[in-house]
Amino acid sequence: MDDKHEVDLYAGNLCVDFEHTRNMTIMSSHILNEVVASAWTYPQPFMFEILDEKIFQHASQMPAGETETGFYSHIFQLRCIQSKIRHFNKKLQKLDPSDPFRETSRLRLKDELQLWKEKIEAVTNSSPKDDLVYHEPSSLSKLYDYSLSILVQERPCMMGHEEVGQLVECCSEACRTFLSSQENDSVIYRTWTALMYQFRLGIILLYCYAMTPPLLRTANFSLTDTISGFECCHRTMEKFSIRWPRALVFLQSFQLLAESVFDGPAFGGQACNSNMLDSPSSQSLCSPYALEGERKTRMQSYIVELRVQHVHQAVISLMEEMLNRPQHQDLNYEGLDLLPNMSIAGFDLFNF
Repeated sequence: MDDKHEVDLYAGNLCVDFEHTRNMTIMSSHILNEVVASAWTYPQPFMFEILDEKIFQHASQMPAGETETGFYSHIFQLRCIQSKIRHFNKKLQKLDPSDPFRETSRLRLKDELQLWKEKIEAVTNSSPKDDLVYHEPSSLSKLYDYSLSILVQERPCMMGHEEVGQLVECCSEACRTFLSSQENDSVIYRTWTALMYQFRLGIILLYCYAMTPPLLRTANFSLTDTISGFECCHRTMEKFSIRWPRALVFLQSFQLLAESVFDGPAFGGQACNSNMLDSPSSQSLCSPYALEGERKTRMQSYIVELRVQHVHQAVISLMEEMLNRPQHQDLNYEGLDLLPNMSIAGFDLFNF
């Protein structure tokens, strides 16, 4: 009996260890898959689509009890929500923009993100403190802001200018939090993936300002914290360009677009301020900062280089629309959409 009991106990432990290893493998694969899917434009052959769907299904079917505690599990839960957004948006694109299911799905996912955010404090309090920066509540809040910006970006779901203001606020907060975290950690926040994410957030901010008529901008557009988000994103690009020479094009293109959007030097000696943000024109006929002539040629060359570096096509599309947008004197404000177009050339922003 004793021998049989020991064998049964050993077999039981093997099953538990196998299940734990299996779950951790699925979680790690899913987290990595979501990071890659949102950061780069990469080939998507038929087999990859099948693999992507399989990973999503396995992650969705994992018992809640297996992932409800611990920092790593909390990150996994967030990636699961992001994956839902990405997969649902592919299906929602096929629906009519007025279909109420779009709004219902968006609100449900927004509630899931809010519940995830509410658990941040409990997770950080119960997790080991061996990596202080990575477990800081502000670090996880940055991921929440990033996820929320992904959720509200789809144009048919953005029913009013308040949500564009919310998107601006979230992106700006994520830029500020990232820089603060980066200054306190020399490894985790100095990766090429982080560069891709921050560049994306900076382009979203510029796009919202460039494509939203001044009269429709909410108070969030001119808040001091929002303006600080631009400065933080620029400083982040500078840090990465010093670390990697190939990252210089990210800084150059961001700065050139910012000067065009704000009709003047946006950083350095004449930082962007509320007066510039509220000005009725972000490009004027006589502006030396308009993307015309040599400056437009430079921007086009930057975009070519960014494509070579596999910057996500959704981000490239936003940059191209800003590059080719009409001059202020040619705009028909009465005929403009109330919201910036966040679905460009068939690509959803973040491809979610």
